[in-house]
Amino acid sequence: MNTPSSSLGDSRLLEDALRHDRYAAAASQLGDVQPITRMSAVLALIELADEWLQAVHLTKTQRRRKAQTVIDMLCSYVRSPFPLAAEQKRLLGDAPEDLEQMRRFRAEQAELEAEIQVRERILSEIHDRVRWQLRNGAGGSHRVPAEADMLTGAWSRLSYNFSGATFFYPVDFSESAWGEKVSFRGCTYRFDADFGASLYAADAVFSGSKYGEQVRFSDSVYRGYVSFAGSTYGGEARFEDSQYDGDVDFFGSTYRGSVTFANASYERRVRLSGSTYGLHADLSGCVYRDQALLSGCVYAADVSLRECQYRGNIADFSGCVYRENADLAGSIYEGATDFSQSVWHGKARLTGCMYFKNVNFASSTYRERADFGGSTFNRDTDFSGSTYQKAVVLGDSVYGGQTNLSGCTYLMGAYLSGNTYRGNVNLSRCCYRGDADFSESTYEGSAVFEACDYQGYTYFNECLHRGFVSFSGSTYANYTNFYESIYCGKANLGGCVYKKYPDFSSAAYFGDVTVAGARFSEQAPSFAGCVFNPDRANDFTTADESEYSIKLVDGYPENARVLTVSELEHLANVGPEDKGFTRWVRGLNSPKEEAQPVAV
Repeated sequence: MNTPSSSLGDSRLLEDALRHDRYAAAASQLGDVQPITRMSAVLALIELADEWLQAVHLTKTQRRRKAQTVIDMLCSYVRSPFPLAAEQKRLLGDAPEDLEQMRRFRAEQAELEAEIQVRERILSEIHDRVRWQLRNGAGGSHRVPAEADMLTGAWSRLSYNFSGATFFYPVDFSESAWGEKVSFRGCTYRFDADFGASLYAADAVFSGSKYGEQVRFSDSVYRGYVSFAGSTYGGEARFEDSQYDGDVDFFGSTYRGSVTFANASYERRVRLSGSTYGLHADLSGCVYRDQALLSGCVYAADVSLRECQYRGNIADFSGCVYRENADLAGSIYEGATDFSQSVWHGKARLTGCMYFKNVNFASSTYRERADFGGSTFNRDTDFSGSTYQKAVVLGDSVYGGQTNLSGCTYLMGAYLSGNTYRGNVNLSRCCYRGDADFSESTYEGSAVFEACDYQGYTYFNECLHRGFVSFSGSTYANYTNFYESIYCGKANLGGCVYKKYPDFSSAAYFGDVTVAGARFSEQAPSFAGCVFNPDRANDFTTADESEYSIKLVDGYPENARVLTVSELEHLANVGPEDKGFTRWVRGLNSPKEEAQPVAV
C-alpha cells in the first residue's frame, strides 16, 4: 500500500525525470538551424535552471549542481563561433546593387540579427538573475552597497565561463553580483561592454581580451584575484572608484582610448607594468596598500598619478616613458620607490610628495620642465646620472638620508635652493649649462660639489654647512656667489677655476678652509666681511697660473677678520643646532650690529 510520503517521493522522481528529458530535448535544439527553435531551447533551459534551484526536495548542493549544468550549456553556446559574425562589418555596410547578391546579403543580415537576438537573450536572462538589489527594494544606486545591504540574484552563486567568446553585440552585466568564479578570458567585444558597479566575490579573469568600443568596470568590488592582463582597449576604459581586495594584474595591456583608474583602492599586490596608454590616463587618488608595480609603461598622452598613497613596501615606476605631461604631485610613498631609467618628454610635476623609504630617480631624462619642489625625502635619495634639458626644481625640500645628485647634466636652470639635507649629499661631476641655485640651504652632513662645470650664474649664498664641504676641481664660467654662508666644518674651495668674479663676502668659516690651487681669471675674489677661525688651518694660496691672487693682510684676505677670543669661547659652547646661532653669526660680519651671544 502506498503511503502519502511514498507517493510524494514518486511524484518528485517523476518530475526530476521529466526535467532531465526536457533538458536533453532543449540541449539538442540549441543546434537547430532555425533561430526560433534555438531561442525556444534557450528559454526552456532557463526555466529548467530556475526550477532546479527551487526544488525543495533536493539539497542546496544538488540544486546548484543541476542548475550549473544549465549554466555551462548556455555559456558554451555563447562561446561557440557563429560563421556570419566574421562578416559583421560587411553586413553592417551598404547592400550590393546586384539583385541576387542583394537577396543573399539581406538573408545573411537577417540570419545574423536573429542569432544576435538569441545570444543577447541569454546574457539578458543571466544578467536579470545575477543582478543585485538593495534590501529595501531601492535600486539604481550605481555603486556596490555593503554586502549586508545587498540582495544577490538567484543565479549569483553559480560560476560562469565565457572564455574565448566573441561578443558581436553589446554586453551589459552592470550591477551584478558574482558569487563564484567568473571567467571572460580571451574574449572579444565589438561593441560597448558594461561590467560596472558589480561585486566579484571570488576570482574574476578578464585577461587577454579585446574591447572594440567603450568598456566600464568602474564602481566595482573584487574580493578575490582578478586579472585584466594582456588586454587591448580600443575605446574608453573605465576602472575608477573600484576596490580590489586580492591580487590584481593589468600587466601588458594596451589602452588606445582614454582610461581612468582614479580613486581605486588596492589591498594586495597590483601589477600595472608593461602597459601602453595611447590617450589620457587618469590614475589619480589611488591607494595601494601592498606592492604597486607600474614599471616599463609608455604614456603617449598626459597622465595623472597625483595624490596617490603607496603604503606597501614597493612602488616601482622604473623604465617608463612619458611622452606628454605627467602629474604625480602630492603623493605619499611609504615603501621603497623606483623611478629610475625613465624618460619624461613632457612636463614632470612631482611637487609636494613625501617619501618614507629610499627613492631612486637615477639615470633618467627630462626633456621639459621637471618640478620636485616642496617634497620630503626621509631616507636615501638617488637622482644620479640624470639629464634635465629644461629647467628643474629640486628646492624647498627636505632630504633625510644620503642624497646622490652626482653625474647629472642640466641644460637650463637648476633650482635647488631652500633645501635641508640631514645626511651626506653628493653633487659632484655635474654639468650646469644654465643658472644653478643652491642658496639658502642647510647641509647637516657632508656636501660634495667636486669636479662640476658651471656655465651660468651660480648661487651658493646664505647656506649653512654643518659638516665638511668641498667645491674642489670645479669650473665656474660666470658670476659665482658664496656670500653670507656659514661653514662649521672644513671647507675646500681649492683647485677651482673662476672665469668671472666670485663673491665670498660676509661668510663665516669656523673650520679649516682652503682655496689652494684655485685660479681666478678675471679679477681677485672678494672675502670682504668674512670671519675666519684662527685656531684652524687656513690656506689662501692660489694656483701658479692664476691671473689674480688673494690679497692678504696679516695672513687673511683683505677686509676680512678672525674671531676674537671671546667669540671663540662662545663658539666652543654653541653649535648650529642652538636657537639663535645663525643670527649670532650674521652679527659677526655685520658692521651695523654687534654679535649677541647665543643663549645656551
